[in-house]
Amino acid sequence: MRRQDSSETREGEAENRKQTSAREDSAIVRLAYKKNDISSREIVEDLKLNVSALMVRLRIKNTGFIICIKRKRPYISKQNIANIAKKYWPLQEDIFRRF
Repeated sequence: MRRQDSSETREGEAENRKQTSAREDSAIVRLAYKKNDISSREIVEDLKLNVSALMVRLRIKNTGFIICIKRKRPYISKQNIANIAKKYWPLQEDIFRRF
């Protein structure tokens, strides 16, 4: 078996070189900590980086920080609660009369 030089790569195999510098990595993570609800695309636009949003997500993930964007939930008014109660619990209407 022939030994392969570390500078050469096999066909079809991408080189594992770093696309961002250490300074860019720290700027990405700093911005992610500061604005927890920011997306990776917005980070790329804000910092004017020449890398993909996936690369930004991987850099943030490697630090152990998890960015989560809150899920939008509908506003449920008292009237809607009463309508839901009548629909799904018709025998227990006296419980939901206070709405």
